[in-house]
Amino acid sequence: MSITMGNYEFEGPHSIETVENRAGVYVILSAVGAEIDMLELGQARELRTALQKNRHYLQWQDQAPAAEIFIHYTPAVLEPRRKAIEREIRMELEQEAAA
Repeated sequence: MSITMGNYEFEGPHSIETVENRAGVYVILSAVGAEIDMLELGQARELRTALQKNRHYLQWQDQAPAAEIFIHYTPAVLEPRRKAIEREIRMELEQEAAA
């Protein structure tokens, strides 16, 4: 399954064990009923390691199975571009919320 955020396809849902330890952008979503909330949006050079070290990791585990990880892998993209992708998605979500 995949979801689209901004102009980007995110694969998932993943468990932490199925996230590959390579570069990308991640989003953690929580679905309760028909409502979907974004818990976290970020980027990393080594996604699995970064997710495991994230200070909110235990909170996500407590919310499982409601908390789901979706990944947009970016193997040939450096950190500045991954951060730009993250900003683009945040801006789009803020604009949607304001509308």
